[in-house]
Amino acid sequence: MSLFLDIATGLIAVGSLSTAAASWYSAYMQASNAGNVEEANYCYAQLGQCLAEEGHLN
Repeated sequence: MSLFLDIATGLIAVGSLSTAAASWYSAYMQASNAGNVEEANYCYAQLGQCLAEEGHLN
């Protein structure tokens, strides 16, 4: 389950991660660190959706 995280991390490194994607990335990290698997999975899916809509998964 790291593909979207790897893409987001790469976009962060070059300063190209959108605000929406950054919000989902942050929410995922917080939920994951808190051990909230269900919320983390939801945030991960939303991050993937956001990255797809922005054309980063092509």
